[in-house]
Amino acid sequence: LVSYIDDSYDLSNFSYILKSNNFNFIKDILINRAFSLYDIKEILNGLYFKTYNGIIVDKNQSDFLFKINSLKDIELIFEKSKRIVKKLYKNSVLLGDNIFICPLTYINDNNLILDNTYLVETKIFGKFNRIGPNCFIVSSEIGNKNSISNSYVIFNKIGDDNIIGPFSHLRSKNEIGNNNKIGAFVEVKQCKVYNNVKASHLAYLGDGIINDKVNIGAGVVLANYDGSNKYQTIIESNSFIGSNSTIIAPKIIGSNSYIGAGSVVTKDVQKDTVVIGNPAKFYSTIYELKSKKNKKTPT
Repeated sequence: LVSYIDDSYDLSNFSYILKSNNFNFIKDILINRAFSLYDIKEILNGLYFKTYNGIIVDKNQSDFLFKINSLKDIELIFEKSKRIVKKLYKNSVLLGDNIFICPLTYINDNNLILDNTYLVETKIFGKFNRIGPNCFIVSSEIGNKNSISNSYVIFNKIGDDNIIGPFSHLRSKNEIGNNNKIGAFVEVKQCKVYNNVKASHLAYLGDGIINDKVNIGAGVVLANYDGSNKYQTIIESNSFIGSNSTIIAPKIIGSNSYIGAGSVVTKDVQKDTVVIGNPAKFYSTIYELKSKKNKKTPT
């Protein structure tokens, strides 16, 4: 779907071309991933009405859509739009095929966009980012020197020097600070992540505030939903959340605390303490634990 092909381009291959300023309509279709040939043909042929986020579509609104006669039409649209995008963003590098950048997206100079990346209403304000391959990024803001690969990002604010992916899912309303690692198969939803946080793989972080220098192990779940309501978890700075731990929100995990692997946290955790078990119980202070480890270390 492109809206910036002007009259200087040969449009004879298309039955309809999108030449409307109704960008909200375009965005709704893209966010809902309505790329089905069948769906779009049904809309244009007027066989039934279809609603996208409250917008009723019928064949009389052909100004907002193009008609697809074959898959070749899609290839032609990509080829034409890629030429225009390269002209618009000549100071950034677009390297690869199937790079789609919608008209509401802004890209600063000196950024690298790789194969199979969709940028919809996204603002890349910073420089030296590496976006792609295989990314779908919607309505987000991105700072400097981030690496985002093979990931889905929607309605996020991302700071500087973050590594996101591969296969990360950043759902709506996250604020990601600086120098964080959000890795493979980590899902984040409505979280504020400060700086120097590591969640390298296989975690669900929902409705949380995660402060500086927190380490989140594989399989960690912030259990934010009780079947009726959503609750928030707060993890203070310098905490360690062991693998396969579950924190039953709402909870506060105090600073400099340690949650043992496989624990189920049903109560707030005081700062400087170690808890383990199901349900998690006090084991020692963090200082006692370090002292025990030091005594066991051979000289």
